[in-house]
This record gives sequence, C-alpha cells and structure tokens, in this order.
Amino acid sequence: MSREFGAKPMDPELFKIGHFESENGRSITLREVIDREKLKHIVTHPEDYELGSRYIKGEKMDKDAQLTLLQDYLARTNTLGECPMRYYQRNGFGRYWTGEKIGLQNISRRIRHTLCADHMIDIDMKNAHPTLLSWYCHENGIACTGLDAYIADRERLIADLMTYEGISRDDAKTYLLAIINGKIVRLKHDAPAWLRDYYGE
Repeated sequence: MSREFGAKPMDPELFKIGHFESENGRSITLREVIDREKLKHIVTHPEDYELGSRYIKGEKMDKDAQLTLLQDYLARTNTLGECPMRYYQRNGFGRYWTGEKIGLQNISRRIRHTLCADHMIDIDMKNAHPTLLSWYCHENGIACTGLDAYIADRERLIADLMTYEGISRDDAKTYLLAIINGKIVRLKHDAPAWLRDYYGE
C-alpha cells in the first residue's frame, strides 16, 4: 500500500474541486482525518478538557455548544476517522470556510492538535493573513498603512483592543481577522485611531 495523506488510501470521491463559474466561485471538498478514539474520549469526558468558547460562522459558541458540535462532528466520521468537508468562499472571494457546522478549521487549536497529531502536521505562520494581505497590497499598489501599522506593532495593538473592547486575546485576533474578511463593524466614536485606520482601508 502506498503512503498517502493520513497513511490510509484516499477514496477520490471524498475530495474534489467543485464546478465554478469564476476563479473565486469554487467550492472544494477535502478529506479531514482525526483520531476517532480521542474525540470519543473528549466528548464523553468534556469536564477534563478546556473547551472554552469559539467563534463558529461568526457566532461565539460557549463550551456546551462546542461540545454539541464536536458530538456532531464525531457522528459524521467513518470508522477510520475520515470526514469529507466542503469549503466555500462566503462572498465569492477571500478565505475558504467550512460548509458544515464545524470542521478542523474552527475546532480549538488544542483539541485539533490532539485529534490530528498522528495524521497531520499543523504549520502555523504567525500573523499569516495580515502579512499575506499586506504583501498583496504592496505588489498591486494598494495603500494599506493601517494594516502595516498593525503588523509592525501587533502585540501592543491587540492588547489595546482587548482593553478597549473588554475581550480576550483570541477574541481580539478574531475581531481583527473578521474585518480583513469583510465583517462590517460599527466603530464607536471613541475607537482608537489605529483601529479606525485599520478598518478604513
């Protein structure tokens, strides 16, 4: 048997690029692979894990809601821990999002690493989305001074947003990434100048 993703043969029907009318209008279906036994243990012993809260499809989910979604994810996996996952672009551009209620993309990092340790390597680039967007803007002559200011002083500005909004670090990062991905935010009159610059671009 040849070694493939997840060390198990892939069924080609589990992954495909769907039909599309434009280069940004496509959906993609991939095979996610997890350790089913570990997920079973997590959903049957949630008190042993810090499920915390997560933003899923733009809504903050508490630990009980996340547990329900993890149970649903477990039910969608086969005995090998495989789950086909459709990804799509919300407005025909930008980031690809899971088409289901929950996928590896929006499971907390700690749980995702636990479930995927034997199947995948999670490569994380610090501040990837803003950095790549800044590169694209510079390559195409698009002004992005607010974005560049955020990249240059990220830790201080995240701390400032945490204090201003009274939110956690993860929530502050999610808030800023949501703006990049088109979220409409009503800034308060006393919003920090850097946040106005970041949002205004």
